[in-house]
Amino acid sequence: TLVDGANQTLYVGYGACASNTVVIDGKGVSGSAIMTNFSRLLLGTEAFTPNFAQYNSLLVTNNGSLYLGTSDHIVGGHIAANVYQSASNLLEIVQGGRVYSAGQLYIGKTAAAYQGNHYGNRVVVRDAGSLLDMGGDSIYIGWFNGGGANFLVRDNELWVEGGMITNAGAITISFGTGGGGSTSVSWNRLILTNGGSLFSRGTVALGQISNSWGMVTGPNSVWDMAGASMTIGGAGAYAISNSLTIDQTGTVDNIGTLTLYTNNMLNLLGGTLGMANTIWTTTNSFAAGDGIQAATLKILGGTCSFKNG
Repeated sequence: TLVDGANQTLYVGYGACASNTVVIDGKGVSGSAIMTNFSRLLLGTEAFTPNFAQYNSLLVTNNGSLYLGTSDHIVGGHIAANVYQSASNLLEIVQGGRVYSAGQLYIGKTAAAYQGNHYGNRVVVRDAGSLLDMGGDSIYIGWFNGGGANFLVRDNELWVEGGMITNAGAITISFGTGGGGSTSVSWNRLILTNGGSLFSRGTVALGQISNSWGMVTGPNSVWDMAGASMTIGGAGAYAISNSLTIDQTGTVDNIGTLTLYTNNMLNLLGGTLGMANTIWTTTNSFAAGDGIQAATLKILGGTCSFKNG
């Protein structure tokens, strides 16, 4: 079964819409279920005042497929002016479902001169054979760019459990510029667990604002950065209390240069961390392993130094 989007936008829960669900399910369908040629995905997005787009979901399952174009795709956010809220919207790729994107993906977004609350929005890639192919484009988890202070972009999440994200460009977790409200972009996260994998090839910025984290945990959970650089925290006053944690045989590998800023944390409790170079501005100590688990620190031919550790 083939649905051709004719280069139009796929809307799921737009404006004052709540609790809407779209399912792309290939089970028992001859040739599977395929939705193709959609220029853009807007899932749980606001366009009017003062509406609330929440509890909307898009499920891709049982070898169903969705093909998205080169426009920005948004899970929880807004595309027009003034004050909105998007909460608890979900893109879920499970049981062999596949999504192919040729555009950037935003999970929780508010933009220039616009304000609003965008929280609890999630993208989940779960189960072996489930795939999100980013086609070389970037992923943003918690994003704000512009003026204003009356907003929250919090608790947005990318969760990969057993599934795979491939061909990702840059990865940014908690981005914020302009306005006194930048401290409200926080508690956003990326989690790879139980065999989840992420293959990215662009710069990784974890926590340009505060209290956000990445975690790679469990057997066969892998984040491969293909030689790109990674920063944890930043030079700004708000870029604190961010962390990357590797645990329970998880692997983060092929980092070009890893920069760890003051008041941010790198935790190699158990598993593998591989990088070519380090830039360390923090005075926090660094230890490879928690004293119980096996831990491997790989130096990939560059120069690495660690303050107080």
